[in-house]
Amino acid sequence: MRIYLAGLIQTGFVWRGNSASENILLTEDIRNAYPYDLESYHYLRDTRRAPEFFREKKKKVFLDSGAFSMFTQGIKVDLKEYAEYIKSNLDWIEVASNLDEIGAGKEEQTYFNQKTLEGYGVKIQPVHHARDNDQWLQRYLDDGYDYVFLGGMVPESTGYLREWLDRMWDRYLCHPDGSPRVKVHGFGLTVADLMFRYPWYSVDSTSWVMTGRFGAVYLDLPHRDVKVTFSDQSPKHKDLTGPHYDTLDPLTKAAVDARIKELGYDPALLRTHYGWRDHFNIAYFQRIQSRSRERLDRTMIAPGLFDA
Repeated sequence: MRIYLAGLIQTGFVWRGNSASENILLTEDIRNAYPYDLESYHYLRDTRRAPEFFREKKKKVFLDSGAFSMFTQGIKVDLKEYAEYIKSNLDWIEVASNLDEIGAGKEEQTYFNQKTLEGYGVKIQPVHHARDNDQWLQRYLDDGYDYVFLGGMVPESTGYLREWLDRMWDRYLCHPDGSPRVKVHGFGLTVADLMFRYPWYSVDSTSWVMTGRFGAVYLDLPHRDVKVTFSDQSPKHKDLTGPHYDTLDPLTKAAVDARIKELGYDPALLRTHYGWRDHFNIAYFQRIQSRSRERLDRTMIAPGLFDA
């Protein structure tokens, strides 16, 4: 499974230059080396320096249309302009999503956008949303697409998503032995239970940066993954029920300290530097990418997978 980290351009890290702070340089150090980038057309289309950066760094980018961001801001996108942007930047765009319509009952318009963009001569991958009618996913499969994107999941509860994804994978996306029929991407999906329950080809997340900004890091302990808050500025600092480093019980704190030091980091720096938290969180995603393949090989290829 590929885990695409979203929001590099949106954060503005890449153009801070030699005057950048230690925090920013720490983030850039590991972020620029990370192999899987997802960026939004919404943020790229007016950013002339972005193509230069991707070419200089020899990066390949998963291009999200940015439909949800533009929908929330009332921005209407010209399909031809989107197609021309893709055609002008094929040297660094690895894969691009359809400009999906947001809201109930918009499946037909989303399908129309898919075909219109293809008519402009670009290869676009289809997007199917949670709460869309299932028949539209089937239609994309019948049309022969080999890579489909599942979206509309961010506002939904984990319970709903588990039920919906069980149905999508069981009825449409898996062979009887549990192996995937096509490549599938999950937009904004980094809930561990849902990441490892299905044979995703890829998912994406902005949590590498958002978690660090709120003072926390992801940590893989021997028997479970946890999110621990370190910053003194976090509202969880004085919350005795919250997972703050200062309120951990002695045994858990010892395990956290041991794992952090094993990975080559200093808990004190995680407390005071968001750059070190970014660095730590990106390294975490690198590790779980490797771990995901082993876990999928062990659990996914089995009849009746989604009955439990």
